[in-house]
Amino acid sequence: MLSSQPLTVSLALALGVYVLAIAIGMFRDPTKLGRILDGFKSNAALTFVAGALTYVLGVTVVIVHPSWDGWLAAFVSLMGWASIAKGLLWMVAPDGILALAGRFWGDPMPRGWALATGAFGLALVIGALA
Repeated sequence: MLSSQPLTVSLALALGVYVLAIAIGMFRDPTKLGRILDGFKSNAALTFVAGALTYVLGVTVVIVHPSWDGWLAAFVSLMGWASIAKGLLWMVAPDGILALAGRFWGDPMPRGWALATGAFGLALVIGALA
């Protein structure tokens, strides 16, 4: 069996860049997440398709990366499982997840959440490049 280390590094780098991009967008425009959530509230098809894609991507990560060895591998695997849960929730209980997201982040979203998200993304990128 091939070592999962190169895969862990590749996935951590890709996920880290993705999370950093989200954080930068959130920091630059604290009202953006609220507008995105409003778009989901008004479009059931978009919500379902986003949930399905999120689920499929999470399942893909979990299938190709079953490793929990070390903090970086654990973060990558955890993100896969979290994507599965998030995707299923978007498909079966979109109103609940939208209400939770609205209460959790608020509108405008506090910039502290953007900074915390950015720190997580940066940790993944640094861990991948180290």
